[in-house]
Amino acid sequence: MSGAISYLPKPFDDLAKIWSVDPKSRSLQMEAKEKKIVIRLSLVAMKFFLCYQAGFSLPAVTSLGFVCSLPSTALFVGIYLFELACKKAFENILHAGAYAAISWLCLSVHEERTWGFVERFFPGPRPVIIPLPEPPSDQDWIAKPAYVSYVPQGSLIKQLRETWNEKGKFLELQEADEEESGIFSYKSLPSKLNTEDVIEFFYCYSDIRLNLGNARHQGIQRTGRNQQQVFYGCFSNTFSKSFMCEGIEWASREHYIQARRFKEGSRAHTLIKCAEGSFSTTQGLLREVAKPEYAVDLRGSDWEQESFYVALHANFAFFAQHKEYRDLLIATENVPLVQRNDRHDIWGISYRDGTSKLVDADGVPMNRNRQGWILMYLRNYFRN
Repeated sequence: MSGAISYLPKPFDDLAKIWSVDPKSRSLQMEAKEKKIVIRLSLVAMKFFLCYQAGFSLPAVTSLGFVCSLPSTALFVGIYLFELACKKAFENILHAGAYAAISWLCLSVHEERTWGFVERFFPGPRPVIIPLPEPPSDQDWIAKPAYVSYVPQGSLIKQLRETWNEKGKFLELQEADEEESGIFSYKSLPSKLNTEDVIEFFYCYSDIRLNLGNARHQGIQRTGRNQQQVFYGCFSNTFSKSFMCEGIEWASREHYIQARRFKEGSRAHTLIKCAEGSFSTTQGLLREVAKPEYAVDLRGSDWEQESFYVALHANFAFFAQHKEYRDLLIATENVPLVQRNDRHDIWGISYRDGTSKLVDADGVPMNRNRQGWILMYLRNYFRN
């Protein structure tokens, strides 16, 4: 059904997708979003009444709407312009097209700024940011040689690689639960999502501040330990905190992981390692490495399998060197850790369309929560 309604603009597309899901299968996020949309559309209807029946001018209605609910006002303007486009369709096609384009834009971006008095009373938690604790300015690297000089061929990675390869369980290594150790498979997570029985964090955790990406599509809510997902931002590889690895200080774990995709000494590898200009932030890094000009620098190895060990190594080094973040990881005890992605991806779990499928229609693995599994594994490792 989603394919039949995908052409609809927001919020009608979101509402249609929610209504296409069995009520018993709807998540708490979906129910909260449904209520928000219905309330906003009710406010839109009230604005049209004021404009057409009560004799209020359009600027007056719009100004009042900004104070009450900016998203509903954007919806009102979008629908109002669409009405004008329909009226102008047979009079001036250029004006009609312009009205329609602006109308579609208003409908598409209406949620980007959820400001307004009425918005404060909408169901679901407010997007209040709980900042992460600032690390001490004099924080030193942990002096243990096992942490500082750690390399991918070290004992932990070597042991895991040999064990998994010998048993042929690379693709299945996350399919068994070890609840006593606090390690949960991706198969056991769907029933726990959208509850405080898990701790969720966003892949691009900074999106939550702008209500974009992950946060826009999946909502901002409280997660385990009665915190918001951004509180656990250090669990994401895109967290902007440097660490030492193989004698090099990397701007973030994502910088190290992306650098390993490219040939050592290549232009892409060097730019990522230096982390200057557009490569200085993780968001800029991800945009740059996707450019075709760097494709020639890619390594020819099996990156899907290699990337798992690279990410495990990067996270081990990061948490080994930063005590405050390691303590936060250990403090999660045995609660399942889940990375929230904006779309289906093996590194996290997406609930964007109301489901948490493990494979797609062609049987391709998806939603495997690899990053969450790595953190749960390392949590048990550091704790013991």
